[in-house]
Amino acid sequence: MFTSPVATLASLRGRSQWFFPILAAATFSVAVNFYVIQRSGWARLINVAAQSNAFMDAQAAIQNAIAHPYQIFLFQALATFLSSLLTVLAAAAVVWLVLVLCGQDIPFKKVLAVLAYVTALSVILKGCMLALTTTLIRDLNAFDLRNPLATNPAFFLHPRSPVFFRLLSSLDLITFMSLTLIIVGLTKVCIRLRVRLAAAAVLIPWAIYVCTTLLLPSFLS
Repeated sequence: MFTSPVATLASLRGRSQWFFPILAAATFSVAVNFYVIQRSGWARLINVAAQSNAFMDAQAAIQNAIAHPYQIFLFQALATFLSSLLTVLAAAAVVWLVLVLCGQDIPFKKVLAVLAYVTALSVILKGCMLALTTTLIRDLNAFDLRNPLATNPAFFLHPRSPVFFRLLSSLDLITFMSLTLIIVGLTKVCIRLRVRLAAAAVLIPWAIYVCTTLLLPSFLS
């Protein structure tokens, strides 16, 4: 996937291997999160989470983390691992359902395999960049845990509005790379699938998801 992504996705036409890429992505996410936490510290991580959640008591959470570090890390690792698995499965189910409703006869495992390989690529790429950034940065206080990578406009513009921050953060280069590879991969595993339909099946649910993440916090606040 790193050297020949299109050829790798085209090879999924004859096989539907999806478990090991998801497993690799989930395991790598846990390892990178553990490294970032060790470098940044629980206190900074909890303070950032508290800023995003008005109902969270930062001081109580920090004291709890200090008192039960291993239990909290185990829970955090398990949550990261399961969320990685469930996110790929849910995204594949949505894309497959859209394609089926549009009259396309494509096996679910083919769609799942494409999303698994592309997700593994993006997760490992982001994880390597995050680990490298955490290692090289000298002032960890200047390290923005909410948006640590310079792959989207929010990293450079620093908008004050939470809505604009989430909007600009979603305009991410790695995300667009992943969306493009998913579209290409779907057309490779399903020869009769047109690029327009594949793009619609991928981009429309993604746009709905972005809009939901922008509007939902406003309704909950």
